[in-house]
Amino acid sequence: MKHAICLKEDALLPEVLQQFMSETITKMKSGKEGENLPGSESLEIKTPGIQGFVSRITLSPDFSLFFTDMFSRDPFFFKVEAELPLTMEFTFNLQGFSQTMIGSGNSRKQKEYPRYQGQCDLTAAKGDMDFSIDIPAGERVRAVEIQCNGENLDAICSATGVTQPFRLMDKVERGNAPVASCVGLIPSSLREALETLLGKSPGGFSTASREDVLFLEETGLDICRDFLFFMSSRLPGSGVLLSAREMEKIREAHALLEERMADPPGLIELARMVGLNDYKLKRGFRQAYGTTVHKALTELRLNRARHLLMEGNQSVSQSALAVGYSNIGDFGQTFKRHFGCLPSQLRSA
Repeated sequence: MKHAICLKEDALLPEVLQQFMSETITKMKSGKEGENLPGSESLEIKTPGIQGFVSRITLSPDFSLFFTDMFSRDPFFFKVEAELPLTMEFTFNLQGFSQTMIGSGNSRKQKEYPRYQGQCDLTAAKGDMDFSIDIPAGERVRAVEIQCNGENLDAICSATGVTQPFRLMDKVERGNAPVASCVGLIPSSLREALETLLGKSPGGFSTASREDVLFLEETGLDICRDFLFFMSSRLPGSGVLLSAREMEKIREAHALLEERMADPPGLIELARMVGLNDYKLKRGFRQAYGTTVHKALTELRLNRARHLLMEGNQSVSQSALAVGYSNIGDFGQTFKRHFGCLPSQLRSA
């Protein structure tokens, strides 16, 4: 079912969204919509400050997809209260930044879960809690969330050898925390499939054929499985992903390399600067960026040098020195290996 919401005042939208999300969670808990697709819903939003849609598709009691594409001209905030069954969610944040705050227990003390562009969250949750979602002004948020449980989750974890989803769910089930999560980065190989799902979602598949059902199920499961397989290949034998806090530290280290590429810190110093040991820093870079710290620095330098050369304001030697290369010959050969041409050829083009 598709609903269109056209409001003259943005202030009315949080209440509408809260109702839509609450109904979505209630139907998910009941498990009655898993038998067919007509129960899927899409909410189109048009207000003076906010435009976009949210859409939900339930394929079975253990497998559903939720899509978001919203642009907010002004800061936007809304809150949803819910009681969740034990649930594992894969959230792929394709564009934009948002912040989710989750409160639970008698105190309802909220914990922040930032979601950056290109980030994937694995989240296990259970129990009575409230969710507050905060979208900054001028931000467009596009995300695909896949709720995968039961036999489907067993199958993809068995195929990949990654046990982290079960560890998170076990932590929640034992009562150690109402929410447990870890994060990774979305592989470039999955972006096309995620964009395809998001592009098809506004209509809600309310009149979906059997072919549509098969497409959604296969694509959704493939995305979850391939993401876990991708992460397990980064850390052979471990099956453990970065925590949200560790991911922030790895991003901070990467940003420091970019900021100080002309005079970068050593490995031990960089680890100390972000509060990690060198072992976790190296493993974190390999998991998050698929490369070593040194190769990440080299790529940052070369991309920056290429940008300077294409601007045409600096010579080859000036560009090399600006990004930290003192030996122009080494810079030229490294540049050629990476881009397939000498820096002088790029500048003269």
